[in-house]
Amino acid sequence: MSDAELLAETAHQLRNHLQLLALRLDRLGRHVRDPGEQVYAAAVADVQNLRETVEALLGDPAPAVVDAAAVVRERIRGFGDAAAGRMRVGPLVAAPVRIAPGRLEQIVDVLVDNAIRHADPAVFTVSVHAEGRSAAVEVADLGAGLSEAERGLAPGRGWRGSGSPAGGTGLGLTLAARLLAEAGGRLDLAAGARGAGLRAVARLPLTDPPG
Repeated sequence: MSDAELLAETAHQLRNHLQLLALRLDRLGRHVRDPGEQVYAAAVADVQNLRETVEALLGDPAPAVVDAAAVVRERIRGFGDAAAGRMRVGPLVAAPVRIAPGRLEQIVDVLVDNAIRHADPAVFTVSVHAEGRSAAVEVADLGAGLSEAERGLAPGRGWRGSGSPAGGTGLGLTLAARLLAEAGGRLDLAAGARGAGLRAVARLPLTDPPG
């Protein structure tokens, strides 16, 4: 492995770890009170600066083929403590997709974190399956859900529902939608089974597995 390849691989790993750290800080925000608010704000700013530095190192990486199921399987391991027994894992069907390195990891983190934050205390299920020529990474919860109008607004920058917990930036779904669009996919938000809860589905075109 060349020095450039090693740097890129290290930067990808750092980006994924920083993404989880940022999400955990986001959840922590609702519990911060004076005199800790100033220190908390500084910590959030420091993590954001680190993320921007890592993104600058990565530049604009070329898309690569990854198995969506393998990515989901790896990412959900980091949410065991935060999910507190509420996460169920459905079928994880192999689904090769083409996307820039680290992007699908970010999308999965956002969708799982969204269910942890907004569906509490309801359970949620993470699954991967194929729908026609698309791979579908789905996080379906049994929480309060969103109205049809709210589902249309939720991916908008900084949107927060009236029942959103304190803390957080409201940018998670915006980020997921943007990353999916860049890869030729889309984020679909729908009511859950029998109208209960929320189904967040990240759709990406299926591609041939790497030879």
